[in-house]
Amino acid sequence: MLEGLRRAQQGVLPRIAQQEALANNLANSLTPGFKRDKVSFQAVLEQAAAAGSPAGMPGGASYSTLTHSRPDLRPGTMEQTGSPLDLAIEGNAYFVVQTPAGERYTRAGNFTLNAAGELAMPDGTRVLGDGGPIRVEGQVTVSPDGQVSTGGTPSGRLRLVKFPEDAQLTREGSAVWASPVAPSPATGASVKQGFLEGSNVNPVEEMVELLQAFRSYESNIKSASLQDNTLGTLVNNVGRSR
Repeated sequence: MLEGLRRAQQGVLPRIAQQEALANNLANSLTPGFKRDKVSFQAVLEQAAAAGSPAGMPGGASYSTLTHSRPDLRPGTMEQTGSPLDLAIEGNAYFVVQTPAGERYTRAGNFTLNAAGELAMPDGTRVLGDGGPIRVEGQVTVSPDGQVSTGGTPSGRLRLVKFPEDAQLTREGSAVWASPVAPSPATGASVKQGFLEGSNVNPVEEMVELLQAFRSYESNIKSASLQDNTLGTLVNNVGRSR
């Protein structure tokens, strides 16, 4: 019976983490450049069998546990805005931005100008070009290769970088990424001015997964409650004579 409570607890905790990830995905479904988190599970029976424990024998444990959560880096839908400071990347590349913690990377191109007239993210984080921050004045045009010009005069070229397929990117904020692996210059990518890459979250799919996760969570909670009540009844009646 105690083993049953343990299994129920093992089923509850991963579903809480899954619901948190799905809720965060839904909350950022309209955030430019946001990448959804995917939660993976692994059967405890499989883990135990590999270790040769009794749980790997017939009738052993067979519940799921949270393996890890990782970002889905597929591009979002391209949306035309018409704003000259909205930029989207077509292809495998990231913009480079300068944060207090160092260089970071983003696909969110909803840029603005900071107090110094430099291209920046909405929170003031500066966007970097090949020669550092890009200062612009007047009408801004951006060519597909990332060349930024104001009034026909070049102001700098956006740095576009890429990572190896197996690079582990760490989320910092809603759409900014860090990586222990140094990026390389991107090739084959282009910049579209007046467009934004939206979130890659599908709200309908996320809602379906959220309901399934909640039902699984609820089922495990009911199982734990039933076993707890049964255990309480057993303990309270031990030693009683009819």
